[in-house]
Amino acid sequence: MKSWFPILLLCAACCFELIEARAQPPILNAANGDITPIEQAVSDTSLPSAEAASPTKREQVAEELRVAQRTLDSAKQTSEENNVKPPERLQREVELLKQLEVVIAQHEAAKTEHIDQQTRLSDLDAQLAVVRESGSPEENSSSFLFLDHLRDDLATRQARTASVDAGVTSATEAIARAKQSLEVKEQGLRRAKELEQANTSDDKRADLANATKFAELEVRIAKVVVELKKQEEANQQFTKQLHQRQIELIEEKIRWIVKKGVIFSQEDLDTQLIEIAKQEDDLRSDKQLAESNLGYAEGEWSRARQQLDSSLEKDAALAEQVEAKLLAKQLYQTQASVLNSRLVRRGGNREIWERRFAVIRETATTDELITWNEEARARLKQLDTEKPLEQNRIDEARQDLVGIDKEYQAAGEDAIQVRRWIQEQRDHLTQLIQVHDANIVSIESSRRLTEKLIAEIGGDVQNWSLVEWAASLQHHAATVWNMEITKVDDHSLTVGKLLLGVFLIFCGFILARMLSRSLGYRLQQGRIHMNESGAAALQSLSFYVLLVCFTLTALKFVNVPLTMFTFLGGAIAIGVGFGSQNIVNNFISGLILLAERPIKVGDLIQIDELFGNVEHIGARSTIIRTGNNLDIIVPNSTFLENNVVNLTRGDDKLRTNVKVGIAYGSPTREATKLMKYAAVEHGRILNSPEPFVWFVEFGDNSLNFEVHFWVKVRNISDRTRIESDVRFRIDQLFREAGITIAFPQRDIHIDATTPIPIRMIPHDRFDHLHETHDSEAA
Repeated sequence: MKSWFPILLLCAACCFELIEARAQPPILNAANGDITPIEQAVSDTSLPSAEAASPTKREQVAEELRVAQRTLDSAKQTSEENNVKPPERLQREVELLKQLEVVIAQHEAAKTEHIDQQTRLSDLDAQLAVVRESGSPEENSSSFLFLDHLRDDLATRQARTASVDAGVTSATEAIARAKQSLEVKEQGLRRAKELEQANTSDDKRADLANATKFAELEVRIAKVVVELKKQEEANQQFTKQLHQRQIELIEEKIRWIVKKGVIFSQEDLDTQLIEIAKQEDDLRSDKQLAESNLGYAEGEWSRARQQLDSSLEKDAALAEQVEAKLLAKQLYQTQASVLNSRLVRRGGNREIWERRFAVIRETATTDELITWNEEARARLKQLDTEKPLEQNRIDEARQDLVGIDKEYQAAGEDAIQVRRWIQEQRDHLTQLIQVHDANIVSIESSRRLTEKLIAEIGGDVQNWSLVEWAASLQHHAATVWNMEITKVDDHSLTVGKLLLGVFLIFCGFILARMLSRSLGYRLQQGRIHMNESGAAALQSLSFYVLLVCFTLTALKFVNVPLTMFTFLGGAIAIGVGFGSQNIVNNFISGLILLAERPIKVGDLIQIDELFGNVEHIGARSTIIRTGNNLDIIVPNSTFLENNVVNLTRGDDKLRTNVKVGIAYGSPTREATKLMKYAAVEHGRILNSPEPFVWFVEFGDNSLNFEVHFWVKVRNISDRTRIESDVRFRIDQLFREAGITIAFPQRDIHIDATTPIPIRMIPHDRFDHLHETHDSEAA
């Protein structure tokens, strides 16, 4: 009988639970004290207020949970006695009731927070009214430091506006998701009820009843979640109102203080400097402590490392200990470095406060304002660079922390020593993140202070006079002028030196050209009476020599050492070797032409098919003028790489000839005398050497002669003109002497051994034959 008692007790508990599940638990309506079903209590989806009742009572759910927990405990006890598992439906019911209790508790806490927000909003409204009527009630409201603090607070709250708006949007989206989840749960409940009503099998009746009960609990949870999300959305709206009211309050305080007038007194400055000095003392103490801890951590890490190296077997706990000591060393190293950076930053903040005092009190000069503005912008740029670096270090430390958490879980509960050292690694990484976070806060504080200085300098600049603007431009110009480009052997090359050197080299170029031209003119027109080609060569050489001298003088004047060009010389050599070799080749060729003088200005030369006079020999090319008055620019290297015919290199005497052919049967001796006479009587043909005539050959159609003579030529047209005159004179003399100048002719020989037939054709037949021939040809 005793053995059946627990089984009967379990059956009675199950029946009791089934009866409880069939009846919806009523709740107390807070408005009139009536009992209201849950469906009616949560059917209203309007915005909840602080006085509205919860969809279910927390105490009632707690009572349901106690009953279900007692039933589950009793079932577990019975199951242990009979070595069977307790029913899963009881565990599921307890879990759902616990979830419902938690959600109800969250809803009640949200309603309590809503009441507190209403109270805070009323307090802010009252404070705002007082400030608008009588000003800021704080005792130090007339202090510049208080005003500065209010501006910092205002900037911080304005920066949070976007996140507050995002919170409202997120809460609204959460309501939509909660309603969607509620609809899904209600659909599941309806399906469960339909299945239970349609069931006719006794075997499935209990399972379907349990499924309906679980679905009802899930719907109750979902409904409370909807009300919770509505309350949270209302709280977020109130948070937004509180945020806006706080901004309005701070703005009103600032407006009242500025209207009242605040002076940045020496006392305010001294107070702030004393506060910075205290912060610096604290940072120095922390830095000394970090350095002391660093020395101790290095010793601990070294001993742990030696112990690990001397260990014969692989000890996981010892390896984790080494890692923990290494992280401790890195932590204190980073802490000492960060504290030193913060200490330097505090010193910069002290200087900025002093400069702000001078700017606001208008005791700073124009040059100081310009310099301070540039330095503040440079500091701001440096701070903007440091912050992302610190954030990256934090992200890396958090990633390492995730990996260490995984190692901690993988170690197992039995590895107590391993978990101990892994936990120490986790603590060190957490402290490292805190160090970097503190550094970011310090960077942001210094950044805001620097931005204030820039803004205050900018406000002062707007009131500058024309003289102050001119001084500002002069300062900027001087800054650019003294900007250092590079430095070699304690000699700096600045923008000013570079520009001045270029200007002096340009002036030297103009002066060298003027002096070289004057030298060339005096060499030709002065007492020396040098020929044109020699004067041109000396003129070019003197130009390059003077240009080099003026360049070296200019570099010496601007205090630029020649050693500075050793690096540039290597770069130029590379450029010459690849891209400028043709230019340098032509330049060197020009120097060789000026030195060896194979050709000179005025020489009559021939290169391949180019024939003309040399007009100018330059650094890169030479100009040749043809008989058609065309200037041909020839690279100087061409004269050294090709065969050049210089017709006037030694002197201007040139032998030329005119070819004449006379008919067969003409008197050759008389023709020879006439041709020589035509050359001798010409005024520009030299008598020494004497002209002469050669009987060259018996040609196909003529007897060929050549009359040779010497002439003085300075250009290509002289030779052509003299040859033309000789030909005219020979033609005239031959006509007078009756000598015929031959022309091409052909003799036709006819074989006359047989008679040649000759026929007479009538005229009309000839026309017919002619037309027939034309048609055939067509």
